[in-house]
Amino acid sequence: PVRFACDAYVNLVRERSLLEAVASSLTELFAPELMSARIAAWERHYPWVDRGMVEYFRSRIPRARRDSGEAVDFVVTHAQTRDDQEACVRALLTKCEILWAMVEAIAQGPGEG
Repeated sequence: PVRFACDAYVNLVRERSLLEAVASSLTELFAPELMSARIAAWERHYPWVDRGMVEYFRSRIPRARRDSGEAVDFVVTHAQTRDDQEACVRALLTKCEILWAMVEAIAQGPGEG
């Protein structure tokens, strides 16, 4: 199930327009706050984990802010028609569905469904 969700996202960005692919990445708008909360939880609940091990996630916070800002600018600049705007919304909704499928698959654990 996790592989299916990952493949679904790869297919989304491969099969749709560049504009739709970029619009689907707008889920990154919420990533910095989520990552900050997760890092704090790791440090609180797993103090034995080397701080360097979570550095990748810590480094993603400013990058996610920058990436999502660039994505918003790109979509606003290029989604000029109603059809383009609706396609962007559909792509973002599809990405959210894929992320939910991924969360559900991870929650089931290995060997389930």
